[in-house]
Amino acid sequence: MFELVFYGVIAAVALGILVPRYLRTQKALREPIGGDQCVACQSTQVTTFAPACYRCDGCGFQWGDGMAQFAAQQRAAEVQKLDPEQRKAYIRAELNEAQAHLSAAAPLLDHAGSQLGADILIGGGIGTGDMYSRNRTEGMVQAARELGLAQKRMSNAAAAHGYAAQQENLDVGGPLLAFDTFFDSFVVDALSHGQVNDLKQKHARMSQIVAQAKHALDG
Repeated sequence: MFELVFYGVIAAVALGILVPRYLRTQKALREPIGGDQCVACQSTQVTTFAPACYRCDGCGFQWGDGMAQFAAQQRAAEVQKLDPEQRKAYIRAELNEAQAHLSAAAPLLDHAGSQLGADILIGGGIGTGDMYSRNRTEGMVQAARELGLAQKRMSNAAAAHGYAAQQENLDVGGPLLAFDTFFDSFVVDALSHGQVNDLKQKHARMSQIVAQAKHALDG
C-alpha cells in the first residue's frame, strides 16, 4: 500500500512539473515571430520581403513564421519551369525519397512496439534507467522524425502537381515521453501503446498515398 501511495506521489509531482513546462513551450512555439528586430544580431533595420518573412538589412539573416511556406512556394515555382519530363522525374525522385524515409520508420515503430510489450510484461519500476522505456521513447522520436522527412518529400511532390498535400500531426507527445522516461507504470505504457499505434496508422496512410502516387505517375 505504501509503495502504491509513494508511486502515486512521484507521478503527481512529475506530471506537475513536466506537463506545465511542455504547455509553456508549446505556447511559446505558437507565438508568431515578430519582425521588429533581427533575432540574430538584434538590429532594428529589417525588411519584410514576404508575408511573415523578414530579412535583416545588417547581417542578412532571414527568419519568420512564413519562411517555410515562402520556401515551398519558391521551390514549386522553380519546378513549374521544368518541362513535363523533368517535372515527372523530379516528382518521382521526391516520392522515392519519401518511400525511403517511410521504410526507415517501419522497423523503428516495430521495435518501439516490441519494447512496449516487454515493458508491460517485465516492468521497470521507477527511475530513468528503465531500458525498455528509454528504447521505446527513442524509437518513437526517431520514427516521427522519419515520417516528418517523408511528409516533406510528399509535400514537394504535391506542390509540383500544383496542390497542397495533407499534413499529418506527427507530435509524439512531449510530456508523455518525458514522463515515461522518469516514471514507468501500466497507465503510461497503455498511453504509449496508443501513441505507437497512432504513428503506425499514419505510416500506413502515408505509405498508401506514396504508392498510389507512384502508380499514377508511371501509369
